[in-house]
Amino acid sequence: MLYDPKWETQTEAKPTLQGFVAWLERQKAEARYQYMPCSTCAIGQYLTSIGTSYSEQCDGTRDYQYLCEWNHMITAPGVQTFGAALERARKYAASLGN
Repeated sequence: MLYDPKWETQTEAKPTLQGFVAWLERQKAEARYQYMPCSTCAIGQYLTSIGTSYSEQCDGTRDYQYLCEWNHMITAPGVQTFGAALERARKYAASLGN
């Protein structure tokens, strides 16, 4: 039997703060996002763009505390535009030393 590359398991994209910032940089700054439901939130859209979702990240087998932190520090407060979220994300990343 010959090897078939489809037998390999797909590696799941891992959400990162740096990846989220880079994704926010590519969005129109003035465009608005809806904070609720999760799928329309900026984080939900980012997760979808890397091939995952809130439900996959919060399935009980992963540490998803970072999503709660991103929600409270980046996407929930203040103006809900991608530009405003980008500013908050950069400040949050800087506060973490990233």
